[in-house]
Amino acid sequence: MKRWGLSMVAAASLLPLATVAGCPDDGPRKIGASCTSDGQCASGLCAAGTCLDPDGDEDLDSLANRIEAALGTDPFAADSDGDGVDDPTELGDVGAPLDSDGDGKIDAIESASADADDDCIVDQQDPRDSVSDPPSEALPEACGDGTVVCTANPLAGTCAAALGTMVSECFQPFGDCLVTITGEADGSTSVTWSSGAQMIWKAAGDAAVGQLVGPSGATCGTLRSTDAGGDDPESTITVTGGPSFGIDGTEDATIITCPGGQQVVLHDSDADAFGQCSGMDSASRCEIRAPGSCLDEGDCPEGELCCAISRQPDAGRYCVDILECPYD
Repeated sequence: MKRWGLSMVAAASLLPLATVAGCPDDGPRKIGASCTSDGQCASGLCAAGTCLDPDGDEDLDSLANRIEAALGTDPFAADSDGDGVDDPTELGDVGAPLDSDGDGKIDAIESASADADDDCIVDQQDPRDSVSDPPSEALPEACGDGTVVCTANPLAGTCAAALGTMVSECFQPFGDCLVTITGEADGSTSVTWSSGAQMIWKAAGDAAVGQLVGPSGATCGTLRSTDAGGDDPESTITVTGGPSFGIDGTEDATIITCPGGQQVVLHDSDADAFGQCSGMDSASRCEIRAPGSCLDEGDCPEGELCCAISRQPDAGRYCVDILECPYD
């Protein structure tokens, strides 16, 4: 009995040793093992979650695994971004890999076919993959040749597409135009294009309210512009039967705010295109019909004011029978 008890004690004393012997080995891992860092691998290279031979070439694309790890390409896919062009072609010079849009993402990992923000500019050519920018003259191959065509949606592919559709399909302000200032007490000003489109402005307190009418006579939308104290007024454009969009002018850009809060920033040629296609810059390009030009009230008949035709700094002034000039 005594020997039996000693045997049990001896066996029990061996249990910890057996348990330790059965623990997994935390030493360097072999090629093919899973990993989260280079230090875990005997080869010194952990890529795509796997210990790899630095000089190996898993995807047989002529790029060593260590090169792919350094560049951020997929060592298990010869075409890392899946756009149909293999990594070596899109890399060009491995020492200075191609980055077509200059956004810090090399072409080999940025698709030449996908368009993450649906702005008609593929990711490889789009420096802002998550911001929906309209096509620009800087990228004439995107959605057309980059020229201003008022029968095309200038905001296609952005959150403001509905606004662009109103401008392009309903309003259609193109051809020669005529600006007419009336003598009505509300200070109305109308712009009529040879296409038949019209924009009619009326003063409403400290704001000006405009109505956009298409060639067919249909009301396309309404505008409300309030002088914010700067060179550029703050405006709201409401699509007929649809949402409202904010238009905020800054020193070098026009910002359109969509109903959901997303913003489309128009720079340079994009803002010019929107201005032309929306008729918002038409006064400087149109023939003007008014009761008479003036420099100040002294040039006008009694009871008429000498008012500017628009908010533009070089806009002419005309004698108008109204109580208050809408743009002064």
